[in-house]
Amino acid sequence: MNRTRKVIFLLAFDVLPSASIGQSIEELLDTDLSTLVEVEIVTPGRRGQTAREAAANVTVVTSEMIHRRGYRMLDEVLRDIPGFDFTIGQPVGEFPAHFLFRGIGDVGQTKMLVMVDGIVHNDVSNGWVRSVGFDFVSADVDRIEVIAGLGSSLYGANAYAGIVNVITRRPSAGQEGLTVSSHLLLSNHETVAPEAMLVYRFDNGLSLQLTGRWYKTEGDRGLGRSDPGSFFHDNFEPDSVFTSEFGTVANDIDNVFLRGRLEKEGFTL
Repeated sequence: MNRTRKVIFLLAFDVLPSASIGQSIEELLDTDLSTLVEVEIVTPGRRGQTAREAAANVTVVTSEMIHRRGYRMLDEVLRDIPGFDFTIGQPVGEFPAHFLFRGIGDVGQTKMLVMVDGIVHNDVSNGWVRSVGFDFVSADVDRIEVIAGLGSSLYGANAYAGIVNVITRRPSAGQEGLTVSSHLLLSNHETVAPEAMLVYRFDNGLSLQLTGRWYKTEGDRGLGRSDPGSFFHDNFEPDSVFTSEFGTVANDIDNVFLRGRLEKEGFTL
């Protein structure tokens, strides 16, 4: 990676130690850049390495940055990263978010790989990118690594345009007992989205971590948005449908999303 590209990467990196929270802009600008290039990342080489060693254009968003900027979902994080162009965003009821990255995309966006801790989150049947809006749990996120460029040699065809790898937090070593963090979002279109993370660490070193979000919304039904193909307004879409198995089902989103981890001495489930 040439020197100019490395400097651009550092300016976009926005990664600073936890102690930097609350520092003035002047103090942050005076931070030694050599500290940033030694931050460890895992996505470019599919192994732990420093930013200096990585032969890739990498942007990292930390949990501190997510907190300071008030990101509520992965959609909003990606919008602030150069190269992402969203055509449909959240929350929009039944309609998923859709975007291009580096000008590359197709129906459903199958050219971008989204992972959580290295586990693929693209749709298993067609490769589409899913779960970048409120259908994504963010309370346990430690950092998000975004790779701009080809990654297919390591990760397969979905990584043609780039990679988004969400790295979640590990329970603190030696911190026994129960730790709970939570927050609640209330918004328009009758949207409610409480989210919580629970961590319990036993005295034998075994830790159990559970993160979840309940997301309920009626969405905007496409009203008031650009509709050149008459997708929203000339297609009949009832507010509810009747099924023989479940009875009357409302045509909105009412979902629970969970992510859990069981961990002990390097073993993770």
